[in-house]
Amino acid sequence: MCALLVWQIPGKTIGLSIITGLLAGASMASKYTGLISVILPTAAVIAVQFMKSRNASAVWRPLLLPAAAFSLGVAAMIAPWLLKNLAETGNPVYPLAYSVFGGSEWSPEMDARWKPAHAASEHHLSRILEHILGAAVYNKWTSGLLFALAVPSVLLWRRVKTIPVILCLIIWGFATWWALTHRIDRFWIPLIPLLSLAAGATWLISASKIWKSFLLTVIAAVTLFNVRFCGLALVGFHVGLMDLDAARQTTIRDDIRYLNEALPTDARVLMVGEAEVFDATFPLAYNTVFDECLFEVWTTLPVDNQRPVTERRMLPPQQTLQKLREHRITHILVNWGAVLRYRLTYGYTEYVDPARFQQLLDDGVLNSRKVLLPQLWSKLSRDEQAMVNSWRGSARLHEDDVLFSAVELYEVAHP
Repeated sequence: MCALLVWQIPGKTIGLSIITGLLAGASMASKYTGLISVILPTAAVIAVQFMKSRNASAVWRPLLLPAAAFSLGVAAMIAPWLLKNLAETGNPVYPLAYSVFGGSEWSPEMDARWKPAHAASEHHLSRILEHILGAAVYNKWTSGLLFALAVPSVLLWRRVKTIPVILCLIIWGFATWWALTHRIDRFWIPLIPLLSLAAGATWLISASKIWKSFLLTVIAAVTLFNVRFCGLALVGFHVGLMDLDAARQTTIRDDIRYLNEALPTDARVLMVGEAEVFDATFPLAYNTVFDECLFEVWTTLPVDNQRPVTERRMLPPQQTLQKLREHRITHILVNWGAVLRYRLTYGYTEYVDPARFQQLLDDGVLNSRKVLLPQLWSKLSRDEQAMVNSWRGSARLHEDDVLFSAVELYEVAHP
């Protein structure tokens, strides 16, 4: 809206340009995709509005100062983040553009895992409608009011001068969401204000009581449905009026709850494969699937770093134990379910397998093994079972082919 007002209020062009730049820059400061979903289209709106406010022969010089003001606002919001990245990693847009800038905290192997996970699996033009309907119609988080009422606003194309701009921005948003992202919901969130404006504009299609009564009926019915639907388990756990502490305990996974309650106060857990640590109340060390595996980094024999991952040996038992103690690790949790999921999607280091943990048990580095989260082996698909069976020492994870040890806890040997 600020972009539409830049040329409409005399004497406020520069100030509005700066404010518009600050707001647009905030989007990229939150998520890099804000560059294509907000900053570029906002700049285009300012330029198009300038052209409409001048005759065809007008020069572009009057646009330079507002453009500079807009750029200043954008830079003020994103520069601190880019400079921090540059100082810490050598890459201002870390972890993007690794092939251009490199990065001290990234590697070709990590980049190879990250890129496929953050790109769409296909770009078949024949499936565009399917993907858009998936977001607009079949998505359980989407209100029918947004998309259903936004479509009729096309009838106002010639009557309301802002409608063409809004609809073009919606088309741009969906096009970039489909072509340049991995098509998850959060990347089309910037479209919600635009869809809301388009949906609201449908009120202007007709002044008749029949039309307005129809809209009011639709809005009331859908709103009541949404309020009721959002309270159902179909859309996930809904806290509602529950006590927040009780609600928080309800959502904690059984294995994490056990650790919260049972671990000694001086415990520190190394999480292998596990990155959903939001509910943990104990000290821990973990890495995401896109980072270097801490277990691998801490236990690999340095001279083997150039060998294939599966052939790398571990440090001698005493050195492994010393390394774990250096990092104050008292327990190791391995989430084999997460490792399985990653290997079927993003990829996960082949260094981690059940045989290594059995070796650490045999060498006395680890004292005990406890299964925290068993799952039915039959619930795994054939592909999942085949993947598990391809791991060294996998038989110990499903010894009777009844239960699969999805999460295990090991205790590090005491001094």
